[in-house]
Amino acid sequence: MKIILDSRTVVIVQMLSRLYLACSAYVFMEWLFFVTKPSILSYYTVAEKVSVIFLSPLLIFISLLPVVLLFFAIDKWLIKNDRLKLVAAVPVLIYASIIFLLAENFSNTLFGLYSGSFQGAGRYVYLVAFIALMLFLYRQSIKVKGSALPGTSPIMAAGCIIIGIVFAITGRSDNSAGPISTDLGSDSNLPNILILSSDGINRRNMSAYGYERDTTPFIKSLMEHSLVSDNHFSNSSYTGASVISLLTGKLPATTGVVYQPDGLRGVDAYEHLPGILQKVGYTNADISVRYYADALDMNMLESFQVANDHSRINNIFTELYSPLFSRYSEQSVFLKQSLDRISSRLLHIAGIKDFADVYEMVTAEKLGISLSIDDSRIQQLFDFMEENSEPYFVHLHLLGTHGPRFSPVDPLYSQGQQQTENHMRDFYDDAIRDYDNYVSEIYSFLEEKGTLENTLIIINSDHSRNPNVGLPIPLIMKFPDNQYSGVIEASTQRIDLAPTILDYLGITKPEWMEGRSLLVPDEDPGLIFAYAPLSIDYISGVGWTVMDPKPPFYTLNNVFVMNCQRIYQLKISQHTFTNRAISGYSNPCSKDELLSKSEIAKALLTHLIERDYEILSLAWLADLVPDLDDYFSISRGANIEKYFSKSTATVTGDILYLPAVEYQQGLYAAVLSKNDTGDFVIVDLQTPLNTDNIFRFDKATGSLLLNQSDVDGETRNLRLSLISTNPAVFRLAIAE
Repeated sequence: MKIILDSRTVVIVQMLSRLYLACSAYVFMEWLFFVTKPSILSYYTVAEKVSVIFLSPLLIFISLLPVVLLFFAIDKWLIKNDRLKLVAAVPVLIYASIIFLLAENFSNTLFGLYSGSFQGAGRYVYLVAFIALMLFLYRQSIKVKGSALPGTSPIMAAGCIIIGIVFAITGRSDNSAGPISTDLGSDSNLPNILILSSDGINRRNMSAYGYERDTTPFIKSLMEHSLVSDNHFSNSSYTGASVISLLTGKLPATTGVVYQPDGLRGVDAYEHLPGILQKVGYTNADISVRYYADALDMNMLESFQVANDHSRINNIFTELYSPLFSRYSEQSVFLKQSLDRISSRLLHIAGIKDFADVYEMVTAEKLGISLSIDDSRIQQLFDFMEENSEPYFVHLHLLGTHGPRFSPVDPLYSQGQQQTENHMRDFYDDAIRDYDNYVSEIYSFLEEKGTLENTLIIINSDHSRNPNVGLPIPLIMKFPDNQYSGVIEASTQRIDLAPTILDYLGITKPEWMEGRSLLVPDEDPGLIFAYAPLSIDYISGVGWTVMDPKPPFYTLNNVFVMNCQRIYQLKISQHTFTNRAISGYSNPCSKDELLSKSEIAKALLTHLIERDYEILSLAWLADLVPDLDDYFSISRGANIEKYFSKSTATVTGDILYLPAVEYQQGLYAAVLSKNDTGDFVIVDLQTPLNTDNIFRFDKATGSLLLNQSDVDGETRNLRLSLISTNPAVFRLAIAE
């Protein structure tokens, strides 16, 4: 089919069609990369995954339109050469990027080599190859001539655009953190706020808290005029979730951010402390480590103006798309991660910015790497404070104390020793001494600038060493003019910091923040909850991640509950619930003040139910919770209308929902739960809400077919077979 158009229209429509199909091809290939690995797509429903394929190209296309129109104008009025068209380079760049990433994935998988493996002149071999590829594709692209418009390309592009527009109209989200209430006057002198955190510091290894070695002499000198928590705990054993808890005032179970590939979604992406501070005039900076502690990488939107170079050249793409990301948060994480994959590699091979090997940063496989990282971050902090007007808010996260190996700048306790094992005490203590020196340098910098007396300094850590939530971590808050001081003996947690900062500023804590202000004396801290993921592994090209996140708990596997000096640990996959004393807990509660193990278990179940986790797979807690069925009823009730209003079966995690099934001469809506052997047993029978599709057992085979079932977001045909009676036990399998 040919559509006869004037030559100018042909050129425009043809180029726009090529551009849109190039955007679609890029998104689809990246979608395949992410969907076959643990990623943010692991949490998306089938509809959301499909929307990524069709809506993401539309977002990129719209963002590139100004550039394309500019190139059209340059081609028409300046270049005027049919064999040299600047606008043709845009889809060529996209296709070259696709091929480049495919080659990177292939060589990395087979040989463990990719462009980031070469830090010297070797990177330029990749640059030459990429330029040669672009020139080849460009020559091919300008060979298409004629006034007749090929029918398939624009029709296909138009079809994709229409589908993308449909998803854009139906999938737009209106996420907002809502208004804030403040007591700020027009003449308020807002203080600067510095959170100075270093990874994995135990409180008990700091001389400021009484450690016999003089590891933190400078921090100790601040204690007398600071507000100090003696029993401060993290809400996560891993950095990313701990950082999100710190900045949002929400627990990981609330935001769903426990470990990679988790990211903030929906309104959670907008409800956070940096966003509130921006609204009252703060300039915000996140100086940490990409992917593991970076708030923007975890989709904290409208938060930091500067975040690990996000606002600079290596993330110009992210800045370009930010207005669209704010309206389509489900696509934003995928697009940002995908665009970062190509932009970081192109900048590396061009010699503009070295590709950061975060694996080595976090594991310190090469001794000396932590030193260079922390030095550069301190310099970034100084540069930010020099270049930006007050007030400013900075979240600084250092890595020198991370381990398992350490590279102290000025070794004292480890001087002359070889680091032959992980987490050697002498090296660890020297790394803490380095952190103390960094805090001292920052303090001196503020004094020299004359801003010290208008700066709130918070000394903190993301979790204790190795990593652990069962040991106290430091929390020391130095307020301007020494306004608050003393020791908080009750338990505190990281989600308390955001409410405390807001309280100090005279800003009312929003209802969605779960922490409490530490400026309110004698407020009951209640139970403290913390979390840890399933087993993690390192995937080249993806990073450290939970290997197989599945509902109902996804990346979550360990839930900790701290009740004064005792910590309880629920291991979901191992079916264990244990407790122990917290080492080094000061001012412990009396025995009468402590809750029983059964009471803790009930509080834990309530905690999970309130955050929309299905707890039916925790039936093994029945010995501790005699009224467990009541909790199950609450948990099931939250999902009854959702799953039983459908006409098809639903499998989510270890639970099978049958909206209408004939069983023992009755018609029921049934809930089945997986037992220890992996088979299913009936845990609840109710009156059906939807009888459009009634499942009936085939007496000959003792089974029933569950066609078009929803299995963790995927559509499958299943067969449920009765394998034993008294009690009835069923086996679920893919139907042949």
